[in-house]
Amino acid sequence: MHISGTFQVAASAEFVARSLREIDILRAAIPGCTGIEAGTGPGTFNFTAEVGIAGLQGEHAGVITVTPTGESTLAVTLAGSGASRIEATATLSLAEDGAKTTVSYEATLSARGAVARLGGKQIEGAAGLLVRQALRALKREIEARVS
Repeated sequence: MHISGTFQVAASAEFVARSLREIDILRAAIPGCTGIEAGTGPGTFNFTAEVGIAGLQGEHAGVITVTPTGESTLAVTLAGSGASRIEATATLSLAEDGAKTTVSYEATLSARGAVARLGGKQIEGAAGLLVRQALRALKREIEARVS
């Protein structure tokens, strides 16, 4: 499944890029996050999340990695497992416009296990809800930290 979109943050592109690799920002942005810690490499974090949506219900463990790939782009990978296995890869492009940054994202998501049996429309709905929750939280947390 493919997901794409944009959102704006009232912060510089540099601040947004740096914030996306901060553990406290990620804790607030990962829907249902119950724990997060630094992983084995730079920009890698291990997390647990309690999700209550359709075939995703229950506790899931995962790894998220946020890696700068260019002056204004980041690669994000996420792998989570529980009753279902979910993998996502995304490219985030940051475009600064005055005091705001537009974040454009392109992501590919694959699911196996219980969630895969839901069917395409239900998976898209659940994924869209989780993405919207995460983006609202990212925006709120980043903007609250702008000095």
